[in-house]
Amino acid sequence: MFDDRVVSTFIGDVYEAAVEPALWDGLLARLASACNGHTAVLYQFDRAQQRAEFVGSTGLDSRVVADYERHFSAIDVWNERAMKRQPVGVAGSTHELITDAEFERTEFYNDHLRHVGIFYGAGGIVERTASSMTVCGVQRGRRFGAFEPDELRLFTALFPHFRRGLMIRRELAFTVPRAALIETLDRLREGVIIVDGAGRAIFLNRVAETILADRRGLCLEKGRLAGATPSQTAALDSSLRSAIDAANGRGFASGGTVILRGPDGAAPLRVTVSPLRGPLAGLGAPSAVLFIHDGALDRAPMDALRRRYHLTAAEARVLAALIQGKAAKTIAGEHGVSVNTVRVQIQRLFAKTGLHRQADLIRLAAGMGLAEGVPAKEKGPVKRPIRPLRARSTRANRSTPRSS
Repeated sequence: MFDDRVVSTFIGDVYEAAVEPALWDGLLARLASACNGHTAVLYQFDRAQQRAEFVGSTGLDSRVVADYERHFSAIDVWNERAMKRQPVGVAGSTHELITDAEFERTEFYNDHLRHVGIFYGAGGIVERTASSMTVCGVQRGRRFGAFEPDELRLFTALFPHFRRGLMIRRELAFTVPRAALIETLDRLREGVIIVDGAGRAIFLNRVAETILADRRGLCLEKGRLAGATPSQTAALDSSLRSAIDAANGRGFASGGTVILRGPDGAAPLRVTVSPLRGPLAGLGAPSAVLFIHDGALDRAPMDALRRRYHLTAAEARVLAALIQGKAAKTIAGEHGVSVNTVRVQIQRLFAKTGLHRQADLIRLAAGMGLAEGVPAKEKGPVKRPIRPLRARSTRANRSTPRSS
């Protein structure tokens, strides 16, 4: 239902919204449309206080949002049941949490959602701690029916990026200490490069340093970020200039997403460029940030699962399809095998992993990507001194900047 181009655009939108909070509402509007919803929300729920705070929404007026934050979040049966049953990062439909007959008798529906024409929802928990959780979902009216698995696939692809985007939103504040900023950005699976008003790199996280060193589609040449071809370099330049202009109150464009392709056979790099307004502690006056997603990382968790549990290629394909929310019948049709064969492969997945439920398989796969770019042995706080840019980036700062 959603091709790579659509997913790529949404991922870029998430990282732009991470540094430009005003963009969350527009992103949610596009997400609702793509999933056949009429409204969409992204909010953080304080589990102790039983109160919600919206990050963004679409299709709901301010009164409805305020009512939910103040009162109805405490009696939200979707929240209550999702906390007990739904794994983090796994999309689902609300009709799986509560039957229609039971839902239409709840105070939450009758006093709140009924008045705004909402009966079904889809989405899930982006992240959860002992004290809070973050929820993203789309909603629609009863006559349009419950959300189907195909309409949830985009959530499955986006949830890891929502989690990282919200981490950036919290930590990439203008008063964050440099040490905390570096530690946070180093935990991301995405590369991060922060540039100043002249387009010079003033910060690289670990992943960005590795990408530049490998020269797989992005490098520094005489202090300039460059792609593998002149046309890719020009596209990157254009996005950088528009982001820098936006950060300085000039122009209407504000960066964008560029696909950089390296050597033949290598997964592409997806680079999202966004403006940064205001100083970051210890980093001077940055004007733009680049988020670099390495397509090769999308395959890494599945490769790790295959090696760890000795999965066959067919079993790995079935697991990947389950993660995308596909039913056994759909998987069978796509792979040209019988439904019974798929069910046997699912049972083998249970036997090899020691799990007993499909939701646990999905949770296991999601957990393979939770380290956010930090090797397993380094999970937890990273203890190392605050560092300047590596030597190559320091040389970049002394080089003649390109015009912007």
